Amino acid sequence: MLKGTVSNQPNSFHSPSSVIPTHIDNNVINPNAMEHIVTAELNYNVASKFMSSSNFPEAHFYVKAAAKSLPGDHWRTHYELSRQIFWLLSNVAHACGFVNEAIAALEVLLIGCESMDDKIDAYSLVVTLLLSRHQSVKAYRTCINALEEMGESIPETMHREAILQMREVMKTKYGHFCEKDFLSLKDATDEKAINTMMFYSQMCSAARSVKPMMQYFIGCRLMELSLNFGVCKYSALGFVQYAIMIVDLTGNYKSGYRLGKIGVQIHNERFNNSAKDQTPEVYLNFYKALAVHFEPIQICADLLSKAFKLGITAIDVPPAAFLSGAQYIEMSLIGGMNLSLLKHESDFQMKLLGSENSPSKMHLALIQETRSLLSSQEVPSYSELGITEESLSGIEDRAEVLTYHRTIQSFWLGRYSRCTYHGEKMPEIHQSLKVEAIVTMFYRAIAALHLMSSGKHQKVVMRNIVHRAIQVMEEAAHKCNFTFQNKVYLLEAELAAHQSKHKRARVAYNDAISTARSSGFIHEQGLACEMAGLHYKRIGDLKRSMTFLCQAQECYFRWGSKLKTHAVAVELERVVAMQTKKFLD
Repeated sequence: MLKGTVSNQPNSFHSPSSVIPTHIDNNVINPNAMEHIVTAELNYNVASKFMSSSNFPEAHFYVKAAAKSLPGDHWRTHYELSRQIFWLLSNVAHACGFVNEAIAALEVLLIGCESMDDKIDAYSLVVTLLLSRHQSVKAYRTCINALEEMGESIPETMHREAILQMREVMKTKYGHFCEKDFLSLKDATDEKAINTMMFYSQMCSAARSVKPMMQYFIGCRLMELSLNFGVCKYSALGFVQYAIMIVDLTGNYKSGYRLGKIGVQIHNERFNNSAKDQTPEVYLNFYKALAVHFEPIQICADLLSKAFKLGITAIDVPPAAFLSGAQYIEMSLIGGMNLSLLKHESDFQMKLLGSENSPSKMHLALIQETRSLLSSQEVPSYSELGITEESLSGIEDRAEVLTYHRTIQSFWLGRYSRCTYHGEKMPEIHQSLKVEAIVTMFYRAIAALHLMSSGKHQKVVMRNIVHRAIQVMEEAAHKCNFTFQNKVYLLEAELAAHQSKHKRARVAYNDAISTARSSGFIHEQGLACEMAGLHYKRIGDLKRSMTFLCQAQECYFRWGSKLKTHAVAVELERVVAMQTKKFLD
C-alpha cells in the first residue's frame, strides 16, 4: 500500500487519493451520497488498522479523511459510523498529542450522540484532557453536564449549613456502620452507578480549585452510592472526602482518620491494579489532610512521592500527581530532608512541569525560595523574596501557603517580629486541616519567646501566643507523638528558661534534642541545641553553651543550611571569646 505524506501539523489534511477514492468536500453538493459513505468507511477501516498497530500518524491521516468524507447529514443517516469515526479521531489525535483536536472531536461526538450510553466515554475523556491542561472550570462544568444527563441533581453551591444537613442524613442512615461493615461491602456491578461515581471523582478533582466546598457534597454522594450499590475503584475518594468533611465539621480527627484509612485500605487491597489512575487523588487528600496528623510525616511524604511517580506515568498526567509531588517536597522540608536532596527533588519536578504556569509549579517555586534562603550564607532583603499571593493564583488556600513560608523564612533569618506578624495571619488551628498551620504556630511561639526576653513587646500578648502553641502542640502530639512531641519539649524548655526555671529547662532541652533526633528532624535537633546553647550562655555556663552550639552547628551542616551553620559559627566564636576572657581573668 502506498503511503501519503503526513504533516506534523495537527490540523493539516492531505487527500489520500492515491490509496482510496478521492474524499469529497462536504461543502460541495454531490448527488451520490453513497460515494461519501464508501470513502468514509474505507478511510475508517484503514485508520483502525494503523491504530491497532500503534502507527498513530498514519491512523490520524486516514481518520481525518474519513471524517471529512462524511455527508452533511451523516448523524441522521449513518449514526453508528459517525460515532465510530469521531471516537477514533479523538483517540488518534490524543495519541498524537493534538489535544485541542481531540477535544474538538469529542465535542462533536457529544453533540451528535443521542444516548448517554454513547456519550459516557467521550465525556470521561474530554474531562481527563481538560484537567490535564488545567482547564478546571470547563472540566467542572462538563462533569455537571454529564451527571445531570444521568439524572443527578447538582447544587450550584454548597454552604456549611447544607453540608451539615447532608452529614446528618448520612449519619441517620449509616451511623451504625462499623469498620467491618465498610470493608465487607460488595463490589458494585451496576454500570450506571459506577459511571456516576466516575464522573463525581473527576468533578472532585476539578472542584479543588473551582468550588472547594463542593468536594464535601461529592464525598457524601460518592459514599451514598458506594453504600447503596457497592464499592468500585472510585469509592476510596468518597471515603476520604467524607472523612475530611467529618474533621472539618466536627473536629473529630480520630473518626475522620479511621474512615479515610478504610477508604485507602479498600483502594489498596481490592482495586490496586485497576485503580492506579485514582491513586494520586486518593493519596493526596488522605495523606495531606488526615494521615499527616497521625503518622510520621516522612512516611506521608514518601507515599505522596509514590503518588507523584505513579501519576506522571499516565498519558494524561492528572493535576493530583504534581500536587502530590509539591506536597511531598513541602512535607520533606518540614521533616528536615537534606536541603541539597530537596533541591534535586524539586528541580526534577520543575523540569517535568516545563514552561506551564501551573499551581504545582508556583508552589514548588515558593518552596525553592525558602530552600535557597536556608542554603545561602547571605541574608536576602525582603524585596528579593518575589513570590506574592497573586503569583500563587490557582493554589488551594494560597494565603495559608504563603503565610507558612513567610513565617518560617522570617524565623530562620532571626527576624522574630516579622515571624510573629506573618504567623498571626494563619487561620486558627481548628479552621485548617493543614500540618503547616501547626508548624507555623510552633515557630511563631519560639519567636514570641525571644521577643519576650528582649522586653520590646507586650509580654501578655506574647505569653498568650506561647501558651496557645503549647496547647496545640500537646494536642497534636497526642495524635502523633513522632512528629510533634519534640516541639512540645522545646516550647516548654524555652518557656522555663524565660521564667528562670533552669533545672526544668535543662531537662526539657535534653528531651527536645533526643526526641528530634529519634524522629529524624535534624533541623529541629539543631534548633533545640542552638536554643540550649544560647540559654546556657545567658546564665553563664559557657562550657555547656559551647558544647550545644557545636552540636547545633553539626546538625545544621548535615541539614545543608549554610545560613544557620554560619550564624551558629558566629555565635560560637562569641562564646569562645567570652570563655577565653573568663579564663584569662
